[in-house]
Amino acid sequence: MRLEDIITTLIGIRKILFVFLFSSMIGTTSHAQTSACRKLDNISIKGWTMQPSGIEFQDGQIIGTTQGWIMYSLSRRSTVQVDGKSWNIPSNKYGVVNLPKTPGVGIRIKWAGYWVHADYKLEILNLRPNGDVLSQNFNRNLIKGRSNAESQGEWVISFYYDYEIVVTDSKKYKGGPLIIESDANVFANTSHSIGSNSPALCNGGALDLLGALRDKTGEPELPKPPVPTCAAADLDHVAKMKPVTSSQIAAHGSDRGSGALGEYNFILAGRKCQQGTTIKAYFTDNKDYSSNKTYLKSSHPDIGVRIYHRQNQIPIEFGPAPLGSTLPSRAAIIEGPSMSEATDMLIPFTAQYVRIPTVSAGNVRPGEMKAAATVTFIYD
Repeated sequence: MRLEDIITTLIGIRKILFVFLFSSMIGTTSHAQTSACRKLDNISIKGWTMQPSGIEFQDGQIIGTTQGWIMYSLSRRSTVQVDGKSWNIPSNKYGVVNLPKTPGVGIRIKWAGYWVHADYKLEILNLRPNGDVLSQNFNRNLIKGRSNAESQGEWVISFYYDYEIVVTDSKKYKGGPLIIESDANVFANTSHSIGSNSPALCNGGALDLLGALRDKTGEPELPKPPVPTCAAADLDHVAKMKPVTSSQIAAHGSDRGSGALGEYNFILAGRKCQQGTTIKAYFTDNKDYSSNKTYLKSSHPDIGVRIYHRQNQIPIEFGPAPLGSTLPSRAAIIEGPSMSEATDMLIPFTAQYVRIPTVSAGNVRPGEMKAAATVTFIYD
């Protein structure tokens, strides 16, 4: 190989090495900038504190609260700032994000201050008061502060945010699951800078405050307002059915029309019911509390009683009574809601004779019959 070829090769190698070292320097500088401010963990959010059910709720009332906080680690002599930004929120007097799938309530998000950990020192350059509402098309600096201590190494700061569930329309509010679903955006962006450098977003510095609430706390159960009810109820009734011949008694499973002979009409009532009252009625056979069936047992071995609600063609089902707040699995008889205040809700029923299963018309013995049922009204 000629000497000039060797020189050319060495120059080429030097060029390659120079490019490689230069790339390495760029990577090191970029890493140092990224680690100067980093999120230590995802936002932490307490459990909800909720108002109890069964009380009257008013527009503007706070019915649930919680608080979230997030920590950042920063390098010494750095400046940190948090900017609140929200958009796509229709203007409203309560400063909330409305939730289309939960009528009558909204979420209000507030700035709740900061805490510098341990013995670190922070010079405050700007600080908004606690309680600034972020959930109302907000774009403002919340805090800016810097650390100047030469001896201070990496330091940690926490930022806090309050959440409130607010009643926005008490007429629409019904309680139940809170569904946090909205097109609104509420963010807290944490940035940092060193010296005269421009602020740069921290690693994990863009915090979706509304999304974090949904992800961290799930969807809590909202307290329910008082259920409209009736001042009294007329549930005691003695039905005296007309006598019939054995051949006139309807077979079990037959249609309603086949048992019309000897049937008896009666009314149960809720008295002085509030507007919007809905009544759920459950019937239980006094001779058989636990079985689900479509007839009442009686004192007669061959005959029972079936009951129809209004013009329904299917007899009501008897079974276990409600136990506390636990309702039976069978369908309830439903009346309402009432359309006016202090109204009487009159609920008509029809009782019919019916042969019990497996008994044919020719095997029905003559005699007297007595049957009894208990009805339970639930206001919903």
